[in-house]
Parts: sequence; C-alpha cells; structure tokens
Amino acid sequence: CFPKRVTAAIEPCIVQTAWTDSSYNDTYHLYLENSWDKAMDKMPLTRRAWVVQELLLPPRVLYLNGRQLFWECYELAACETYPDGTPPNYRPRGVTKEAKWQAFISGRIQLDTTEEHSVSYLWAGIVAMYSKCELTYGTDKLVALSGVAKLMEQALDDEYCAGLWKSHLITELSWTGPSGIMNLPLRPSPYRAPSWSWASIDGYISVGDSYNKDPYKYLEALIDIIDCDIQTATADRTGAVVGGSLRVSGWLASIQLHADSKSGWRVFFDGKWWDFGGRFYISLDCSPSSLRMHCLPLFAYCTDSHRGNVYCLLLSPTGNANGQFQRIGVLYTDPGGLGIEDWTRFRGDIENEAWVQYEELCDNGKGIISIL
Repeated sequence: CFPKRVTAAIEPCIVQTAWTDSSYNDTYHLYLENSWDKAMDKMPLTRRAWVVQELLLPPRVLYLNGRQLFWECYELAACETYPDGTPPNYRPRGVTKEAKWQAFISGRIQLDTTEEHSVSYLWAGIVAMYSKCELTYGTDKLVALSGVAKLMEQALDDEYCAGLWKSHLITELSWTGPSGIMNLPLRPSPYRAPSWSWASIDGYISVGDSYNKDPYKYLEALIDIIDCDIQTATADRTGAVVGGSLRVSGWLASIQLHADSKSGWRVFFDGKWWDFGGRFYISLDCSPSSLRMHCLPLFAYCTDSHRGNVYCLLLSPTGNANGQFQRIGVLYTDPGGLGIEDWTRFRGDIENEAWVQYEELCDNGKGIISIL
C-alpha cells in the first residue's frame, strides 16, 4: 500500500506581487535551485554505480521519490509539481537525457566536429556522475559502465582504453581524483585498471580540463603515444581489465614533494624548493611509497609563443624494470609556476637529480617509458 501524502507540499509556489512600484509586479514561481538533484541525492538507488547506465540507456525513466514522482525522456524532464516541464535551474546540473544523447541510442557512426566535442564533453559528465557512486566489488568499475562505453564507441568511431578514449588519450590522462595532502588512501585492491586510468581509484573524478576548448589557446602535445596495450578478461574491450600498459616518449624531470597541512605542498624542482602560491596545483591519487617522483609533461595550453598552462603526470618507479612507472598523481602549472615560463624548458634546461630513469633515450632528446 502507498502512504498518504500532503499534496500541498508538491504544489507549485506561485506568488502574485503587489509592490508599490508596479513596474515589477508580476506572477512569480518560487522554487529551490537544483531541486531535481537534491531529490535524487536522497534516493539510495541513484547512488549505486550499476544504476548509472540503467538511467542513461532507456529512452524514458520514472523516478519514485519519497515526496513525488519525477520522469524524463530525451525531450522533457518533469515532475508532479511541474508536469509540463521543469523550469530553468530546476533540472539536473550534470548528465541529462538531452538530444545529443540520441547520437548513441540511434547508433550513429559519424559525428561532425561540433557534435564530437559535445559528446566527448558529455563523457566527462558521465564519468563524474559515475565516480560518485558506490560499488560492492571494485573489479566491476569498468564492467558497470560498459553499455554506455559501447554506444560511445559507435558514436565517436573511437577506441576505448580502460575508461579513456584513444583520440583524446594525451589530454584525458590529466584526470584528477579526490585531492588531499594528509591521510591519502592506498591504491585499491584487487586490480581493476592501469594506474593511468581513472578506474584504478575510488572517489570523485574530474576529466573536465581534458576538453578545454578555449578559442584563444592552442594545445601543444608534449608526449608521443607509442603503444597502448589493454588486456581484458574477455573479448569485450569495454569490460573487466586484468592488465594494461602505456608506452610513451617524452621528457622527464625529477621532483620531490614535502607535505605541509597548512600551506599545501612544497616542491623541490630544478635545484630549489618552491612554496605553493597559486602558481601550481598537485593532486595525488593515493599514498605514495616515496615523495621523490618523476614529472612527465603531457601537454600545454598555450596563448602565445610557448607560454601556457602545463599539465604533467607524477610517476613513481615500479622497481621491476628501468623506465617502468605507475601514475601517482598530476601537477599543473601556470606560466611562471615552478619557474617554468614556457614548456620548452623541459627539453633539457632543467637541473635533474641523478635518479631520473628511462627505458631508453631517443635521438630527439626524449626518452621512452612505460606506465602500468
């Protein structure tokens, strides 16, 4: 049986004003911003990771909330309060059943440049929403999103690489997890993805910076992808991953961190210590075995010449082979941060420690490494 409800609680709040200044008098609808999200957050089922693709893939979804019914399709999001459609800023902030999602459902193969960017950005929203949800078994991290990944493969005509996309791999490697300095978690066990994949850790993930399309900046790739090898448990490339490695060529720099709970990270780089002052940002994925790390510049967003924001991976040697690493986190710098006015300094004008290692050196000054 269904409990009785106070229907007045779900009726729209409509106010007719009678102010002295009649030019502002009108009929107003009063409601809380993001009411949809607030209602969904209180539903335990929507916090489960397996439910994410169940909400995204069907053409229509009905939500039985404790206070009222919500429903959505590709063209409308509505509820009992607003059965003809929710007002602005009421509906979900993140991933919604907008028209662009039809590109997946209809099985379209080719997208134009504008559509491709929209769909890629939509993936960032899906990952963000999915990463906030809970899984009973961590090994299901990629499995529970495989249905969505399959449709994305069709729409983008791209190759899926353990939660990342081959055509965006260099920028997507700069994803960030839950930031912190003290009491960082250990890397989850058992294995579920390579360390360079967001699926290798738990907690909220942001890949938004990967799709920064500032018209006044251009992207300068600082690494070359040599090989991306993913071993899956079955023939399904979007399913469970049992191993994987990324082989790249790039420039490495030695870096050492010192944790300060009040002022943030201090960094020893290029022969001197640098204090955090808003010119660089560090996010570690998990508790590192050592604060001595290798810094791998991935790409730079440049405004003029070679000046711009530089995005780097922080790597820790596995100890199993020379030039073999695991991702530990990311480092971003603004122009001038850590004394780096432009990315060309990484070509060899940095004072590195003797323990910097490569798998092998290349003729162009870069070195080859593997990231597991």
